[in-house]
Amino acid sequence: MLSNGSQYLTLIGAIDWLLGLDRARWSDPRTFVGWQHALPGWQWLLIVIAAVFVAALSYRHLDASRVARVGLVIIRGAVLLAVVVLLAGPVMILSDVNIEKDRLLMLVDRSQSMTVADCRLDPDPSLKPVSRDQVLRKAIERQADIFSDPDFLHHRQVTWLGFDSTTYGISGPGVTGKELTWAAATGRTTDIRSAIDQALQTVGGSPVAGVVLMTDGRSTQATSMQFIRRLQRQAVRIYPVPLGGDVQTVDLAIRRVDVSQRAFVNDDVPVRVLVGRFRHDVQSRFDMLRLELIDEQTRQVLDEHNLSDNGGEQAVVLKGRSAVIGPINWRVNLSAELPYAGVVDPVSDNNTALVVVEMISRPIRLLYIEGYPRWEYRYLKNMLVRETSISSSIMLTSADHRFIQEGNKPITRLPETSEEWAQFDVIIIGDVPHDYFSRQQMIQLRDHIAGRGGGLIWIGGDHHTPHRYEGTLMADMLTMVRPGDVKRTDAGSGVSMYPTVLADSLNVLQLKHDGSFSGWPSALPPLYWVQDVGLIKPTAGIIAASRSSDLQAVGSANESSLPLVIRMPFGAGQSVYIATDETWRWRYGQGGHYFEQFWIGLIRMMGRHRIQQHGQQAQFNVGQARVEQGQAVAIELEIEDPLLLQQHLPRILVAVDQILDGRSQRFEMVDLAQVVSSQLPSSDGRYRGTWKPSLPGRYRLQVVEPVLDELQLSSVIEVIQHGDEMQEVRPDHIRLYQLAEQTGGKVVAIDELDTLVKTVTSRATATSNDLSEPLARSPMTFLVIVVLLTTEWVGRKLVRLA
Repeated sequence: MLSNGSQYLTLIGAIDWLLGLDRARWSDPRTFVGWQHALPGWQWLLIVIAAVFVAALSYRHLDASRVARVGLVIIRGAVLLAVVVLLAGPVMILSDVNIEKDRLLMLVDRSQSMTVADCRLDPDPSLKPVSRDQVLRKAIERQADIFSDPDFLHHRQVTWLGFDSTTYGISGPGVTGKELTWAAATGRTTDIRSAIDQALQTVGGSPVAGVVLMTDGRSTQATSMQFIRRLQRQAVRIYPVPLGGDVQTVDLAIRRVDVSQRAFVNDDVPVRVLVGRFRHDVQSRFDMLRLELIDEQTRQVLDEHNLSDNGGEQAVVLKGRSAVIGPINWRVNLSAELPYAGVVDPVSDNNTALVVVEMISRPIRLLYIEGYPRWEYRYLKNMLVRETSISSSIMLTSADHRFIQEGNKPITRLPETSEEWAQFDVIIIGDVPHDYFSRQQMIQLRDHIAGRGGGLIWIGGDHHTPHRYEGTLMADMLTMVRPGDVKRTDAGSGVSMYPTVLADSLNVLQLKHDGSFSGWPSALPPLYWVQDVGLIKPTAGIIAASRSSDLQAVGSANESSLPLVIRMPFGAGQSVYIATDETWRWRYGQGGHYFEQFWIGLIRMMGRHRIQQHGQQAQFNVGQARVEQGQAVAIELEIEDPLLLQQHLPRILVAVDQILDGRSQRFEMVDLAQVVSSQLPSSDGRYRGTWKPSLPGRYRLQVVEPVLDELQLSSVIEVIQHGDEMQEVRPDHIRLYQLAEQTGGKVVAIDELDTLVKTVTSRATATSNDLSEPLARSPMTFLVIVVLLTTEWVGRKLVRLA
C-alpha cells in the first residue's frame, strides 16, 4: 500500500505525463500557461462569441428538444474553441528570471593627506583636531549597519577599494562598533581619475549603481571634461563624501635645507634653512617660530634661532660644529606657537629635516703669493703660520734668492704642473706682477679653479692688482668688468666696511665679540686705502660694501657705496676680490681678534667649497642633490692618484643606502663602468653610471670598492615623488561638488551615510531564461479533443442525426 507522499508524487507524475511535460512541472509555483501566439482578451471574447454563433447556426434547424439543441451547440462551440486554442499554441512555461546585481564601488582615500589633522570629532573648539583618516574610520565604524541593511543590499554587491596612486582591495566594515582593519594611509600621491577608472575596470560588464568617493578631493590629476563625458556615457554617478577642512590650517614647513656635504672638523658649518608655508592663509600668524639644529647622536642643540612669522618665506642660517671625524647626522627642527586654538599646523612631518655632513680631519692647504712685504702681508702671513687649521705655503716674489720663504710648508718656487697646483685648496694672490706667472702657469691655475673647485682670493694693490691683469689669461677670474680702469679712490677720512645679506648666507664676515655674534662691530677702525672697482660682472655678488647695503648682484660703485669684497663663481670654484689691503688696521686696540676672524672665515668658506668638489685622490660626483622618483641620476668617479690608476679597475661598485631615522640601510648596488675614449687620453680613471631611484627618501651613495675604501667617497641625495601631495594639504571640496553635479550624483556628509540607502538608485537588471513546453501534442490535448468529438457524436446519435 502506497503512503500519502508516494500517492502524491504518483499523482503529480501522472499529471505531468498527461500535459506532456518533460522538464517543467505543473506543481512548480514558477510554472504557468502561456501562448506561442498570444491574443488579447477582447479577441478571445470575439472568438468565443463566434464559436457559439457558428455552433448555434449549425443546429438551428435541428428537430429536437431545446435542451438537446443547446447541449449540441455547447459541445460544437467547445470543439471550435479547442481548435482555435490549439492554433494559438498553448505552452507550459517555467519562469526563470536571472537578476544581475548592480555594483556599488566604495573608494576610500589611503594617501598621506588623510593623516592631516584638520577635522573634529567633537564640536568643542578647545579639543585637539584629529586626522581625516580618524574621522572616516570612526564614521564608518559607527554606521557599519548601513552596509548590511537588506534594503541597501537588495540586488546589490558592495565593493570596497582603497586608492592613492593606484587602486587595491580593502576589507569592508563589519558590525557597528567593530574597529576597521585598514592599513595606515601612506600613499604619496592621490590620483582620483585613475582610481575611478581602475575601479570601473573591476566590475567588468556589471551595471554600476555608483561610486562613493571618500576623499579630501586633493588629486594630482585633473578631472577633465573628457573624463566626465565618459562617466556620463556609462551612466556612472559619483557620490563624494568630502573629508577635511573642519578647522583652519597654516602649514608651516621647512621648505629646503642646504648644507655642505663635507666640512672640516671644528669648523662652523652653515646650514641654510628656508622656512615657509604651503599655500598659506595670510590672515593667520604664528606668534613665534623657533628653529633648532640638533646633533642626532648627542641630542645637543648646536644652534637655535627665533623668528617672527611674516606670512611668507624666510631664510635662516644655522651653524653647527663637530669634532667627530666621519659622517655625522644633524636634524633641523621647526616649532611654533599657535596664535589661537582654531588654527593648527596640520602636517608635522615637514617640520623636521635630517642633514648629513662628512667631517674631514685635515688642515686647509693654502698658497699665498705676494709681491712685496706690505702691512697686510706681514700680519696675514703671521696669522697663517700660527693657525693650526691651515697648512700654508707663502711666496714673496720680491725677495732675493737668499730669503727663506715662510709658511708651514715652505716652497722655493711656484707650482709648475697641474698636480702641484692640485694640492692647494685656496690660493691668495696679492699685488703680484702678472708676468711673474708664465702662460702655462696661468692656464694651470685657471683649470685648477674652474675644474677642481679651488678657491682664489685677490688682494688689491697699488702697483699690479688688478689693472695689470687686464687682457691676460687670468682676467676671467677677476670679479670686475674692466680691471684696467680700477683705481684707488679718495677715502678722505676713511670708509667703513659693512657686510651684506650675501655674507650672512655664506656665513662669512661674522665677526664675534666675546664668542657671540651680535651684529657687525661698530668700533672697527676705518679703511683709508680702497679701490673703486667699477662695474662688477653679472655673476658676481657683493659680500661687503663701504656702507650697510643689501647689494647682492650686479651693481656699480658710486661716491656713497663701494663694493669692497666681491665673490664670483668660476667654473667649479670661486673667486673673491678684496678691494683694500688695510684690514690690518682692525688690529688697532683689538689685537688680531677681528682681523683673524675676517680672513679665517673667507679661507674656510673657500676650503669647504673645495672639498665638495675634490677628494684627495679621487672625485666622486652625483649629478643632482635632489631628484624626482624615477629620474635618472648621473654618477661619475674620477681617480687622480697614480698609484690607484695602476689598479686598472674595469668597474666600480657604488652602494645606495637608504637613510631612515639617521641610520643607513642597504638599498641596492650600482655599477660604474670605465669610460673608454680615444679622444680623452686621461679617461683611464673615469667611471660613469646611472641610477634610477624607485622610492622616495634620502639616500647615501658610497663607493664600496675595497681599494678606495680609505677615501670614504660618498654623496647624499634626496629623492622626492612627483606630485607629492603633502606639498599641498588643503582639501579640494569644490572638485568633489563638481563631480557630483556633472555625473548626476550627490554629495553625502560623512555622518549621514545612511542617506545612501535612498540616494543610490538600483541599476540591477533582470534577464529572462524561461523554459516552455508545448501542450498541443500532449496526451491531455488529445484526450480533450477525443472526448469533445465523442460527446458530440453520441449526442447526435441520441437525436437520430447522422
